[in-house]
Amino acid sequence: MEENIDRRKFLRNVGLAGAAGLMAPSISGLGHLEPFTRWAGAASNKDVEPSWLDKPPAECPVDTVVAMVLENRSFDHMLGWLSTDEKYMEEGKLRYGKQFKIAASNNEEYRNQKGQLVSTFPITAADTDGNPDRICGYTTNPGHGWYTGRLTAKKGFLAPPKNELNALAYYRAEDVSVYAELARRFSVSDHHFCSLMGETMPNRQYFMSATSNGAKDNPPVTSPGMWTQPTIFDQLTAANIPCRSYYTDLPISLFYAGAAAENTVSMNRYYEDAAQGTLPAYSVLEPSFEGPNKANAEWPGDINSAQAMIQSVLDALMRSPQWERSLFVLIHDDWGGFYDHVAPTNFPDQRSSKNINEDFGYSGFRTPALVISPWVKRGQVSHQVQDHVAVMRFLQWRFLGAPAQGPGRGRGSKWWLNKRNRYASNLGAVLTATSVDPDPEFDRQRKLPPISPTCFGLPLNINEPTHSPAFSDLINRSYPPAKQPWLKLA
Repeated sequence: MEENIDRRKFLRNVGLAGAAGLMAPSISGLGHLEPFTRWAGAASNKDVEPSWLDKPPAECPVDTVVAMVLENRSFDHMLGWLSTDEKYMEEGKLRYGKQFKIAASNNEEYRNQKGQLVSTFPITAADTDGNPDRICGYTTNPGHGWYTGRLTAKKGFLAPPKNELNALAYYRAEDVSVYAELARRFSVSDHHFCSLMGETMPNRQYFMSATSNGAKDNPPVTSPGMWTQPTIFDQLTAANIPCRSYYTDLPISLFYAGAAAENTVSMNRYYEDAAQGTLPAYSVLEPSFEGPNKANAEWPGDINSAQAMIQSVLDALMRSPQWERSLFVLIHDDWGGFYDHVAPTNFPDQRSSKNINEDFGYSGFRTPALVISPWVKRGQVSHQVQDHVAVMRFLQWRFLGAPAQGPGRGRGSKWWLNKRNRYASNLGAVLTATSVDPDPEFDRQRKLPPISPTCFGLPLNINEPTHSPAFSDLINRSYPPAKQPWLKLA
């Protein structure tokens, strides 16, 4: 069992106990984590006026939301280069004023277990097998569980016993060209945290239901219908709002009981629905999780497989008759143990606790979050403090009568699922009502580097669940793998 952590000491160390403002990262003690604070400006560096959230929900032109949740990457690990991208920063200041900024860094130092300072470094420098896009030269996945995450926040990203230097590696803009173009053209959220300090499955539960039902890390075995809590799919279905989960090879939506499982279809249909203009109000895209070219962005897979899938599904959406009415959100379920210079925060939660080791309100580290829509301003940065539940909060405002922000007064129909949901931020804060820019200006036909197979046979240092016989049988009988057209892009 990993060491328990005293909450008061923990909060004092990471600067959450009364931090009044941003401080420059330091290299002594635990000062490598920038104390969390709510940066001024809820939606961007320059207020978006007017916002669709200031208007009745029915007037909002966005009626098609597509969400894609990838795996295990932190914000700085993927997008830390943004703050030193001279063109990006210059254009941001021209558009939004001299106050334009983004909380991004790829110049940090952390102490290893010997007390020596180690600098973050470009992922190309981690190349030991001829392919820097998957960094197979390391043998363990950086720790990112319930207790290893807390240990990391207390002592640094090299503190977990099995962590290696890959925890400090970062991508450059040229390494992640799809992410780079999307970040420069659309909206980046630089205060998006994974919902809890834990692994994939509990964070994905929060994404769908604003709770993990007390689960701290991945379950040892996955079974159909094992998650019984109500989800946003149940809410939308009850209101006759169409929703659909498109799977590639592992239909995670089948782990839920109810509407999420009932509305699970093949990714093949996503391309058909997009072309015909019949995408539902809410679509969840599940990447490929298995096989040599899995596209879920999980280390030690090749990041270009994930980039190719992002490019492919966005191409389909941007060609769709629904593009001008759409919002696409790309997030990662957890930080994957990779470094990030901003300390985690706390969210109101039905399972909050004064004991840091039992506190479900304590977030994980930041993950990349991009919002792609004709209704977001070019090169915008959202400083709104949010987690994965922000996506469902937008849907509840748009379709189910929720207030634009805040918990509401508790009158009328109950639109929230639980406390975390009720107090969640609304992703729609990034939408502007001033103008629409239907030209995506996104290279949908770029040729990516060849995709290398995932590094197999490595101890992943996480609780990888196995499928129950019932789940394996269900998939084999009724859910064959979908085609993966994105593999042709590399």
